[in-house]
Amino acid sequence: MVMRSVYQPATAMKASLIVLMLVAGAAIAGPSSASAQTDATAEGSTEYRQLVQQALDEFQRGNWDEAAGLFAQAHRLSPSARTLRGMGLSAFEGRQYVASLEHLRAALLSTVNPLTVKQRQEIEETVSRAERYVAKLQLTVTPDSAEVFVNDQPVPNNGGERLVILDPGPVEVRAVSPGHQLALRQLRMVSGAHQHLELRLAPAAGSETGKGAATGTSHFPYATFGWLSVGLAGASGVSSVIAWRVREDAAGQWNDEECRLVRPTDPKAATCSGISDQVSTAETVIVVTAIGAGVFIGSAVLFFVLDGTQNDGATAQACTGGPGELGLQCGFKF
Repeated sequence: MVMRSVYQPATAMKASLIVLMLVAGAAIAGPSSASAQTDATAEGSTEYRQLVQQALDEFQRGNWDEAAGLFAQAHRLSPSARTLRGMGLSAFEGRQYVASLEHLRAALLSTVNPLTVKQRQEIEETVSRAERYVAKLQLTVTPDSAEVFVNDQPVPNNGGERLVILDPGPVEVRAVSPGHQLALRQLRMVSGAHQHLELRLAPAAGSETGKGAATGTSHFPYATFGWLSVGLAGASGVSSVIAWRVREDAAGQWNDEECRLVRPTDPKAATCSGISDQVSTAETVIVVTAIGAGVFIGSAVLFFVLDGTQNDGATAQACTGGPGELGLQCGFKF
């Protein structure tokens, strides 16, 4: 199979195919090993020729998936650098860059019906382009023994490092480990991006890991007490405001009654005494509630800090993305 350029007209591709058939026929007629004769026979078969012609036609129409599938069928009949080239170029045009790199690199290495100098140059340029289009996802998983799947494909653990080459688009990352909860993340990979994802699997309820954590402070409801403290601080603040308002009203009444001038024997003495008690009580409430609000706010801060500390083992995520050195850095913890 000869494809001088994936962008040439269909007539030129057909002419190349005719030349290929003549060369294949000559190879069959000449002396060769048994395996070479078998490959040449398969390559010269009617089924192979039909598959290649159909693949070229679909490629010319822009039906990349169909072309890749037909080239793959021809490759099963007679694997060679040319069929790998067709599969790789079809995958590239279909934006399946990971598969394209696999096929094109194999085509460069294949010695069966090898590529011409011009074809090798074309494939090397396409490989260089595809390498810039793929996205890289680096995974850090705790515990390190967890099984990780990206789009349902297992990701091997190479000495604690898991690097996945992906096509741009949506990605599902799943991590499982005995005694831990399932970790599931949905991402969208950008062409040329290099992202880092950190997964910390939380202990499963009832597991040995979870039981060990339960003996410490990992399950203490710090957050609940924190929010309760916030509520009490708010209530104390409201009470302080109300007491201040009562004190101001009582002080105003004291002034209106001119209690400073009232003698103990005056009829207003009892009234002024009650107003004075009311002012004193209000001032006491103001002081107590203000102090209480401060204590509750401090308690809330402390509880939230402790809650954050005990959740250090929870799932966390961090990522860096963007082509080259540019991109967005972000972090999530929950």
